[in-house]
This record gives sequence, C-alpha cells and structure tokens, in this order.
Amino acid sequence: MPLAVRPAAISWLASVSAAIWMYGAEAAWAGDGGDSLGTIQAIIGPPDGSSGFCKLLNMNPCPQLPTVTQAILEAAAVGLSPPEMVAAQNDIAAGSNVNAGNPAVVPQALFVPTPFPLTSTTSPPLFDIITPSGQKIRGLLSTLTPLAFISANNNNQNNNNQSSNNDKNNKQGTAAATQLYDSNADTFLYAVTASSIGFATSPGGTVPDRLFLFYEDLSWTDANPPRGQTFAKFLLPLTMLSSDGVTETPVSATLNFKVPATGKAPCSASTVVSALWPKGIAPDQIGVNCAVVFGPSPTSKERHAIFEVTIPLLVTGATGCSPAPCTPPPPNTDPAYFYSSLHIDPIAQKALPGPINIGLFTAFLLDDLGTILPSGASIGIAPTAGPLGPPPTCTPTNNCTPPSSTLALCASLPQNGNGQALVPAVGAYYSIATTGEALLSAALPGVSTSVCPKL
Repeated sequence: MPLAVRPAAISWLASVSAAIWMYGAEAAWAGDGGDSLGTIQAIIGPPDGSSGFCKLLNMNPCPQLPTVTQAILEAAAVGLSPPEMVAAQNDIAAGSNVNAGNPAVVPQALFVPTPFPLTSTTSPPLFDIITPSGQKIRGLLSTLTPLAFISANNNNQNNNNQSSNNDKNNKQGTAAATQLYDSNADTFLYAVTASSIGFATSPGGTVPDRLFLFYEDLSWTDANPPRGQTFAKFLLPLTMLSSDGVTETPVSATLNFKVPATGKAPCSASTVVSALWPKGIAPDQIGVNCAVVFGPSPTSKERHAIFEVTIPLLVTGATGCSPAPCTPPPPNTDPAYFYSSLHIDPIAQKALPGPINIGLFTAFLLDDLGTILPSGASIGIAPTAGPLGPPPTCTPTNNCTPPSSTLALCASLPQNGNGQALVPAVGAYYSIATTGEALLSAALPGVSTSVCPKL
C-alpha cells in the first residue's frame, strides 16, 4: 500500500521549499563561506532550535556550522537529501565540492559482529576475492564510494603554475580534493558506519554503533615496513559527553599510527594524543582501533597500503519524548536520530518513517555512548558535521576574505612508504545521516578556505 502523505508534512515541505527559493536570490559564495551559509543555516535552524529542521526534530541546541560545506552536510544528514541537491537549490555552483555517501554495512547475519581489521579473509572481505570454486565475492571497498585527493607534496609538484588560491592551499599543507577520475589522485578516503554486534532491524536496517574509515595510499606498496616507527597520523574529531549526559565538548585528537611488533595487535603500538592526553594514551582506552593492510582495490590493481580506523559513535536520544517541542531526559544530544524508534504507528504497531523524508526510517534504536571513561563521561564521534562554531562575519557583500576553518578528517601519510616523511594526504568534512549513512564532502582547491592542522 503506498504511503500516505500527511497534511502536516505537506505544509512543512512547502514552507521549506519557499525558504530555499526565497534565499536563493541572495549572493552565493561557492566553497566554504558567504551568504549561502546563512541560507542553509536558516533551513537547519537557529541556536535555540525555534525553527527549521531543528524545530521539527526537537533539536535544542541546534547545530551551528561555520562553513557552507558543513552546513550542506548537516542539512543533508537530518533532511535526508543528497548534498549536491542541497547545494544546487541554494545557488551554489556545481563542481564546488566533491561528495561521497555510503549506507551502513549490512551484517552478514543477525548478531554476527563486523570484524576488524577487514582483510581478504574476513567476512565481509575488504578486497574482491575469487573462491576456489571460481565464485567472485565483492569486497567491501568495491561497494563504497570514496573521496579522492592529491597529496600536498604531489599537488605542489603538479600545480606550480596554477592560481594563487591553489598556491595558498598548498602552502597550508592541506591535500587537494579532486574528482575520482583524476589520474593524479594518489589517496582516497572512504567512510561507512557499521554495527559491532551485527544488529539490524526491519524497517530501518543496520543499527550502527561505529564509524569505519579507510585511507588508501597508492604510493606505499612495501608490505614489510620497519616496526615501531610512526607511519601515519590521523586527526580524530572526537566529542566528550559529560557524566550527567548534558554537555558535549569537542576533543581534537591525533592518532599516531605505528606498525606493531610481529604477533601483536595491529593498533597496540599506536597512541592518541590531545590536550587531554599530552603524553598519549593507548587507542583502545577510548575505543579506537587501527590497522594497515595491503592489497588491490577499485582504485588500483597494484598492492598498496590501506589504513583502517574505527571509532565508536556518540549518538544519544533514545529516551526522547513526543510530540515536539518537549523536554526529554538526558542524554538527549541527537533526538533526530531516534525519530522512528520513538514514533510508532498505533494501528500497525510499526515504527514510522522520519517526518522530513517519509520514505526513510531513522536507523538508531539505542543510545550509542561511545566509550565510558573512568570519570563517567563518554567519548566518541558525534554525527553532526563538526567542528561546530559560529559563522564567519565575512561575506561577499563586505568584500573580505573568509577565515580558514579546520577540517574534521585529516591524515598525513607516508609518501612512497619506507620511512619517508609524512605528507598531508586527506582533508574532508563528514556527517552521519539519521539513516546511518556516512557522508563526506570537501571543497575543491579553488574555493576551499578550510585547512588541516599540522599533525
């Protein structure tokens, strides 16, 4: 039986459409800043959640985004629209950004955990494999869409005569995002959520509790690196939730990846460093795991390094309330992600789809509390398109240059491996949709004002 569109949904969709077209007449700035940011933020909502998506989904406080790229990702995540359409309907030029989205990994069977690290022998395998009987089994990477980058070192060499915008981007030590078909691309970033316990529902699909990140380094082909040496660095955009479940605090951390001694766990020699842990802690203390494997992939038939990083999700709101607006008990940082689990059809006794896109269900059922620390606080990666912050005061109308913003997912990887110096190789923003889909986006060099910190 076809879904019936409720009058309230029609009214809301009409009002949002009107807002999009009303703001479309304003000046637009492709990339990371400009009046388009105010346009999209208005659709998401003000800080108190009194309008927009945040009012509809009972989100208070409402996320405030400092760049257009992040605002597009946030609107796509809670509005369940493709990022490129959010950009297009807000007068942002096509080709300003590259985007990638991947639905959550479907468990091999109910309550069969997703393994880590993924290799050619795991289920699912990371790479395409051929069984002894001749059957081809697709690897996970073959089912995912990545973002492509030109590492900072190669980007400098290939673009010496390009525009000053590109030169500025290169000097800041940030990899250049590029199109997947660019033959100069030498690193790729994939993102996908999964259930560590193989939990899934119908409707709704996989109930994710972890984010998996895969960083491909096409230049590193030596599968026998020296042990105990830092071979890669990854920026981890973590969030800490206070022990009372009320206050969230961003925690920028760096994962220093070292190849462990033979026979040791793949992440056992690595450390996580931040202002909270200046001397470094073991990644497993905050639920992070890491590994490097070698093999072919959809981007290259040659064996090369693929770094794997997995981080626990921090998504709460399972004890929410309805109808909105209402004041649910903590923790309730992400109520939009639990809409289907909190709204049940009284006749069919089945979960209802979300109120924005009535054909899709929210994927979350239970609070994902990341890793519980000794203090009682929780830490993990939040679904919002952080790092959050106020929009810049600089706009196209006052003829100034927008300030740089810090990218969420950055990585410095070995150029050609074998102990050579690490170079900035990945720089992107992310968000996780209410359906569990992992979204990635990066502005192209000519319009990007976002940079990676020195790792």
